[in-house]
Amino acid sequence: MNQSAIRILSEPGSDLVINLSPTERILKRTSLVCIGEHRCSPDHPFFRPGGGPQTCPYIGYMRSTVIRVPADGRPEVHTPNVAGFHAIGSSYLRLAVDKAGDHSDWIAISPRFLADLIDEHLDSGWEACEEFFPAPFAPVHLGAYLAQRHLVEALNANAILSDLAFEEYVTRIVVATLREAFRFWNRGSKRRGGRRPTCERRHVAMVEAVKELIATQYGTNQSLETLARFVHCSAGQLARIFPALTGFSIHSYQENIRLRVSLELLRQAPVELCMVAAQLGFANHSHFSTVFKRRFGISPSEFVKSHSRGLMTAFLDSLDQSLRGGLKDLRSVQVH
Repeated sequence: MNQSAIRILSEPGSDLVINLSPTERILKRTSLVCIGEHRCSPDHPFFRPGGGPQTCPYIGYMRSTVIRVPADGRPEVHTPNVAGFHAIGSSYLRLAVDKAGDHSDWIAISPRFLADLIDEHLDSGWEACEEFFPAPFAPVHLGAYLAQRHLVEALNANAILSDLAFEEYVTRIVVATLREAFRFWNRGSKRRGGRRPTCERRHVAMVEAVKELIATQYGTNQSLETLARFVHCSAGQLARIFPALTGFSIHSYQENIRLRVSLELLRQAPVELCMVAAQLGFANHSHFSTVFKRRFGISPSEFVKSHSRGLMTAFLDSLDQSLRGGLKDLRSVQVH
């Protein structure tokens, strides 16, 4: 990677130091948080070298599917169902899955601010905060994903948003994302107790292959037997290990991919809901609308018309129901 093309952005008095590549764009920034877009096609010189080393903690929200290979870890299929967690000093390589390449949005967080958010949870400063990301990815709540998407759209539409409102919106999204991640990481740490390394590696490889198949063929209605044959295991085994390693049932994983992809399709003009439903693999327009409204709280046609700051606020307010006490929930979860 041509490191000379990387811009290092910092402000006096702030510990939020951002390394910005030519494939990234900042949408809004304060001394505490920054939100930006990353758009990198597979043929771009920056694609395979990936990202890092990071100069601050980042949380990434995928819009496409890509395989990321952490410098100290195994390849993982990152779809819009997960958030990526990048600690200071971390880096990764990329492998193409989606023809769009790596499309994602990200939130960069001041180390001091992140330490404040989780201080009561970890009872220490930034040294412990670096360890706050024990894994590079975790499932992201559908409400947090939608709220983050709408915030990005509002900023791209030049919505007038004060620094205070922006910082509070981003904080609520980050807290919701971290709470979901800690629950998943905690379950994983308990699950790995007595498993043999060779068995663990085989299970991971099977699940990663199924994730990639679902992400690239989300419009196809797969059966459990078909997916199990694809990875050479029994249907019962796949049904057991997939939720344990991803935090989703297989059907929920597929449905979440379809719903998150639908947010991209519904922003394309002109929009024909019956065509979108068919492309996503739903039985019909009515089925798609029912599932969309049940999961997002609004109909697809309402989403097509939605660009207002008021709706963004409504999405964020809906997170408060799931947060139920916000940071208190983070304190109740311990990663071992």
